[in-house]
Amino acid sequence: MWKINSTADATRILFGFLFLSSLALSVVSPLIAFYYSLSLLVLFPKEFSNKFLRGYVSVVAIVNACLVFSSRTYLQSNSDDFSHYYMAYISILNGGGLDQYANGLEFLISAYFKIIIIIFDKLPIPDIFLCVSLLSVSVFYIWLETCGLESIEEDKKSLCVASCLAFFMYALSTQLMRQMIATPFLLFALSYGLKNIKGRIFLILAIGGHLSSLPLYFVLKTFMGNNRKAQYSILGAFVFFGFLFAVLLNHLSIFVGLPVVGELFAKLQYYNAISLRSNAPDSSNTFLKYLIVMLAAYLFFGQNRSSEFKKLFYFSCVSYIVLIPIPLLSSRVFLIMSGVGLGYFMFHAFYRLSFVYRILLLLYFAVRIITLGPAYVPKLDGFDLWYSYPWIYFTL
Repeated sequence: MWKINSTADATRILFGFLFLSSLALSVVSPLIAFYYSLSLLVLFPKEFSNKFLRGYVSVVAIVNACLVFSSRTYLQSNSDDFSHYYMAYISILNGGGLDQYANGLEFLISAYFKIIIIIFDKLPIPDIFLCVSLLSVSVFYIWLETCGLESIEEDKKSLCVASCLAFFMYALSTQLMRQMIATPFLLFALSYGLKNIKGRIFLILAIGGHLSSLPLYFVLKTFMGNNRKAQYSILGAFVFFGFLFAVLLNHLSIFVGLPVVGELFAKLQYYNAISLRSNAPDSSNTFLKYLIVMLAAYLFFGQNRSSEFKKLFYFSCVSYIVLIPIPLLSSRVFLIMSGVGLGYFMFHAFYRLSFVYRILLLLYFAVRIITLGPAYVPKLDGFDLWYSYPWIYFTL
C-alpha cells in the first residue's frame, strides 16, 4: 500500500489536488475559478517556477477572467464604445472590407473580426467580447513570459504573473478594443527596440491596432532613455496641454476644423463630452486609487532594477498626473501602465516586500469574489456584469 512518507510528499499531493481543481471550478463559476487560480500562483512560488505548470494555471485564469467580464451589459449606454465595433463587425460579416478604421491603417481589429467570422460565422455579442479579450490578454501574457519575467527571481515569477492578471483591465478590452489590442504589441516593440526586426514588426502590429502607438512608442522610449532634455520637454508639453485644456474648456469648438490642430481639439472635446454624460468603465479612476501608494511603495520597496525601468515608471506617473485635467486622456495615453501593465508596476513597487504583497493580493482576491459575486450590486449604468449569464452556473 502506498504511504505518504514525508511532509514534502503531502505538500506535493495537496498541490496536485489544488492544481487540477482549478479547471474543475471553471464549470462551477468563472469568478471563483479566476481568483482561485491566481491564489495558487501566489501560494506556491516554488512549484510555479516551472514555466509549464505556471502557464497551465495562467491559461485557466485568463479564460475565466475573460468570461467574467464578457458577461457585461451591452448596447444600453450611449457611452458604450462597443456599438461602433459591433457595426464594424456586422459590416465585415456582410462582406465589408478591412478599412473600417483610419482608412484601413488600423487594420488589426478588422482583420481579427474577419478571422473569427471565417471560423465561427456570426457570434453572439458576449462571444465577441470573449474573443477580443482573449486576444488582448493572451498577447500580454506571452510578452510577460518572454520579456517581462526575464530579470525576476524564479520564486517571484508566479507572484508577478498573478499580480499582472489580477489587475489587467478586462472590462476595457470589451470597450476600448483597438487600444487594448495594440498595447501588448507596443510592449513587445518597446522591449525589442527598433534596431531589432522583431521590434519593428511588433510596432507595425501596434500601429495596426491603434495609430496612437507610433507617437506613444517614441514618448515611452524617450522616458526610458538618458536624454534628460527630451524627457523634460515631453513632460513640459503634457503640462502645457493640461493647462491649455483647463483654460479653453468652454471654447474647444472654435478650434475644430482648423488644419492640424483641429483634429486634436475635436478629440479633446469628445473626451470632455463623454466624461460628462457617462459612467463608462475607464481605468483613470481605478488607477488613481493605486497611483500614490504605488509611487511610495516603489520608492521604499521597489526592485533595484535598471534605471531604464525606473525612469519609465516615474516619468509615466508624473505625466499621467499632469494630464488628469483632460478627461479620459491620461488613462488612454498611458494605458500601458493604467490598463494593461498595472499589475506589473504594482509587483515591482512591492518587490522587496513580496511576502506582504502576497497577503494583500490574497485579501484582494477574497474581496473581489464577494463584491463581484454574492454581494454584487448592479449600477444600472449600461456596463453591469452578469447580464448574459450568472456568476455561478449552479449551486449544490
